[in-house]
Amino acid sequence: MQEIHIVDLRRLTQLVKEKYNYDLTNYAMSSFKRRISRILELYNFKGLDALTKKVEEDPVFFEEFLSEITVNVTEMFRDPPFWRELKEKIIPNILFEPPKNKYMACRVFIRRGSIFNGNPVKRDGHS
Repeated sequence: MQEIHIVDLRRLTQLVKEKYNYDLTNYAMSSFKRRISRILELYNFKGLDALTKKVEEDPVFFEEFLSEITVNVTEMFRDPPFWRELKEKIIPNILFEPPKNKYMACRVFIRRGSIFNGNPVKRDGHS
């Protein structure tokens, strides 16, 4: 199998963006390259050019390609570091830090009896 070059991956992401309006440009190139390698092997493509042509010409195949290339959301739910970061940094920052400007304000409505970080949250937002 031929080597996959970053310039060719960028050409593929540009095609997908222009033709199907899906922006894959924010994927880490190393991860994207691994996923592309897997698709090349899975569908027996001779190389990236053949895959690119198939994506361009076959919208039905594009849907399969997209499901193979995109991150499965359930991966996020099995990622303990993600949840730790969300619990320890992101949510407290949203709930308890004043917004840096009026456009960053976020209102969170918590029903009575809800818990945050294992502790009941009082109506003023602090436990």
